[in-house]
Amino acid sequence: MHTGFVVSATAANNMVSVPDFLKPQLVIDLNKLAKNTMKSGIHAGAIFDFDYFFRFTVLEEHTVKFSVTANGDVWGNLPKSLLDIAANGNAANANGETIKDTINAKTNIFADIGVMYQLTKPRYGFSARLAYFAPIAYMENPKWHYSLSPHKAADGNIDGITLKAGGTANVYGALPDYLANGNLSIVDILKNGGLDLSLTGMFRPTNWVTVTGGVNYLPLMPVVTTKGMRASFNYEGSVTNLLGSLGGGASFFKQTTTTDSSGDLPEQKVMRPCKIRVGADFRPFQNDYLILSPFLAFPVLNAKPYYIDGGLKIESRFARVLGVYLDTGCVERMWRHELCLFMDSRWFTFNLAASVASQDFKRTFTTLSGLGIKFGIGIGF
Repeated sequence: MHTGFVVSATAANNMVSVPDFLKPQLVIDLNKLAKNTMKSGIHAGAIFDFDYFFRFTVLEEHTVKFSVTANGDVWGNLPKSLLDIAANGNAANANGETIKDTINAKTNIFADIGVMYQLTKPRYGFSARLAYFAPIAYMENPKWHYSLSPHKAADGNIDGITLKAGGTANVYGALPDYLANGNLSIVDILKNGGLDLSLTGMFRPTNWVTVTGGVNYLPLMPVVTTKGMRASFNYEGSVTNLLGSLGGGASFFKQTTTTDSSGDLPEQKVMRPCKIRVGADFRPFQNDYLILSPFLAFPVLNAKPYYIDGGLKIESRFARVLGVYLDTGCVERMWRHELCLFMDSRWFTFNLAASVASQDFKRTFTTLSGLGIKFGIGIGF
């Protein structure tokens, strides 16, 4: 028998580094930022996981595990075209062209309670976990839109720019419902949950290769809900005769803005992000002193714009129960390099890891744009 918990969290961006926040003043050089930002624009996001478990193993082959988890990820993205315009202006507007793009975001935060059965044989094994889950906060990508178009004077000449932006975000779950309506009932949260199934399998054709695969959160019964919060806005503003207005001390900035916040949402089927995962464990020396574990994961639900997870873990186990690994990968659009020290025995388990992260792979080596930590402990007999 064994019981314990594991908690981890990572936050990152590709715009500013952690030391920048420690300075007396945060100064952002837009020209430098536009030059160094990758084509997909500015990203910011966070990932966290909490897992409390109790498991028991019979005859070294059959394991049953009960667990309560909370996990989530949030992400936002500003397109590079908007940054380029802020830094350098845009010749396209001067030529009468309109610039259009979208602002992306998503939120997936869930809690669950589940039971897993695992069979482990020398050459093969599989596991299945059935979970009852509830959404804490869930938002599909709203794809907010914006456009920058030339503003024409009465004589037909271009004398400024016009900005239009708008969109609607429907955020479902217990947390947005509480923020919008003041409703927070544990009974209602537990009563209106969903079911999903996670499957994994492994096959060992030789002593030095183990092939792995599985699917996370295969939906069996979605959560059907109207509870949450809606936020929508529409903005239109124009700047004309900018230089003249600055010189005369007057402002010719004209704008109209409408906003709407409501707890009345259309009915939505909420499911956790489903991913298909394939990987392998290579033991070149046919022991645990060196284990190389690459993987790829392909999202099936709520993955717009589409992305793929992937990475490589280099692990070494020694003195039977001690180990260390370096895990480099891209998960939920975030590159992360994690170094972990761990102990894994029947009596005691311990994990302590730290990581650096960014949505830009290059920035994970050149700047400190994100940090992560993982801690876990367990006891058993």
